[in-house]
Amino acid sequence: MVSKVRNCIVIGLVCSLAACGSSDDAEHESLVAYTRLACPAVSSNTPYEDSLFTVIDNEHEYRERYLATALNSQQDAPAVDFDTHQVIMLYAGQKPSLGHSIDVESIAEHGEFLQVSYREGEPQSCGADAALSYPYCFVSVAINDKPVRFEGEVFNSCP
Repeated sequence: MVSKVRNCIVIGLVCSLAACGSSDDAEHESLVAYTRLACPAVSSNTPYEDSLFTVIDNEHEYRERYLATALNSQQDAPAVDFDTHQVIMLYAGQKPSLGHSIDVESIAEHGEFLQVSYREGEPQSCGADAALSYPYCFVSVAINDKPVRFEGEVFNSCP
């Protein structure tokens, strides 16, 4: 009987010690729901040439940035309720050819910040039409006051 109790105590201690080695990030990470507004998308005419990753918290800035990403578009910006949501904009900047893209993979809350993980596609092993392109992505999320960090990876967009 003493042996069984001792084994239970040892097993309990081992299990609790194993939990001590887990990372704080994994414990405090929770996925955040988001809605794609325009993602992935590509423009051929915009005043933005450099990459830009930002959080937009008002209707005016959102409409201005959204409409400027595709100057030739006749479409209005998708509706967003800025009383409850904010917009995250990922803009990859000017690219030398078609076949480039940018897309959100996930958004997660990591303790003191929000992390936006994205993938940026580029044609690495195939020919792509030589035309300037401007990949972008807009997503909406519930308002969150935490700072946002962007983490991306590049992948080969060739089939």
